[in-house]
Amino acid sequence: MPAHFPIGKIKKDPRTALAAAAIFHIIVTLAVFAVGRAGLMPGQFDRDGIGEFARDSRGHKDTADQLVELLKHGQVGSWIKDPYPLHVKIYALSILTAGRVLGSNILAVEPVNLLYYLAMLALTFNLARITTGLRAAWLAACIVAFWPSLVLHTTQLLRDPLVLIAFLTLMTILVVLLKNTVAWRGAVAAGLGGATSIYVLWHTRPGMWLVITSILIFFDLLFLIKIIRRRQLFALSLAAIALLNIVALTTSKPATDPVSRASSAGANSSSIWSGIATARKAFAIPGGTTIDAEVAFNSPRDIIRYIPRALEIGYLAPFPSMWFGQGYNVGVVGRLVSGIEMILTYPLELFACVFLWKNRTHLSSWLLLATSAGVLALGLIVANIGTLYRMRYPFWTIVVIIAAGALAGRPHAQTADN
Repeated sequence: MPAHFPIGKIKKDPRTALAAAAIFHIIVTLAVFAVGRAGLMPGQFDRDGIGEFARDSRGHKDTADQLVELLKHGQVGSWIKDPYPLHVKIYALSILTAGRVLGSNILAVEPVNLLYYLAMLALTFNLARITTGLRAAWLAACIVAFWPSLVLHTTQLLRDPLVLIAFLTLMTILVVLLKNTVAWRGAVAAGLGGATSIYVLWHTRPGMWLVITSILIFFDLLFLIKIIRRRQLFALSLAAIALLNIVALTTSKPATDPVSRASSAGANSSSIWSGIATARKAFAIPGGTTIDAEVAFNSPRDIIRYIPRALEIGYLAPFPSMWFGQGYNVGVVGRLVSGIEMILTYPLELFACVFLWKNRTHLSSWLLLATSAGVLALGLIVANIGTLYRMRYPFWTIVVIIAAGALAGRPHAQTADN
């Protein structure tokens, strides 16, 4: 390799890596827009660059255009009070500014999507560095940066990138609280940052209420174990944790579309069992490729019996038998891409198991394991494969981070959290 090739510089300077990632994302977005505008794949991309794999982007764009009109007429109050989702309001701001030159299309929202993409990489790198070491952090960030379907989704008008950012932020804060003893500034930052992340998750994807609540409960138990082991109260950390739990329990969850309304109804159900059953009905979205769409939960026993199948779906779907057919939204090419990604995902899941076993004495490893098991909730409630694939990204990213720890070797140093 020539001596002037900048790989070494990129490894030493994360800012250079982010600049390279930014150029890559802009090129991908321009390519997607060019394909759509030129009509090269009319069945997959429209003239605005919106893909069939993200067809809800069209509805989000139409809504964002309406919000832009409010802002153009100075109705900022109406924009703030409007019940439309948070991510749509953010996209409206981008269209308001960049859309004057570029029009209302994926190029106009690229400034926001680019920030989302870079934030995802930075958060992945930081969380991996804290939990699995520096070499693993570079590996995990590279895998996330070039994962085909994830990159394509970040060119669209979707809620998923914002959800992933909020989720990784919350996980980073929880891991830091579990591994380190924070000063008052750190406790304030953790409390405010975590509360904001929970608020964004609640107002962007209300259907994640069960997963986030379960993660927080499990984290509380792990922190209690830390207190008992270390024989220290960690008062500042406890104050931050108390704030996170209060926000999670008291923040109202909006309902701005049929799925969100039903998901919120599930969150407000009288028991966790009825909540799961209601959420599954909510995600019984007509159309698309489904798994066990006929399954309904009528009792807690039904849910318990379905758990092994839900884990299978959460971790392994789409199955090999689905890789070569005609996709409802993505066509044959999309199915093949998902197949290739699953071929790569299966070994990552195995390497993640290896890392967790070797680091089983660390409380943070148990937190990551419990978080990755969030796919169980998806397997229980989501029958549509396309929806499951997109909603799984936060948990898949955690698997990548854990697997990178095994692939990169033993971390150079870890703060003891046991």
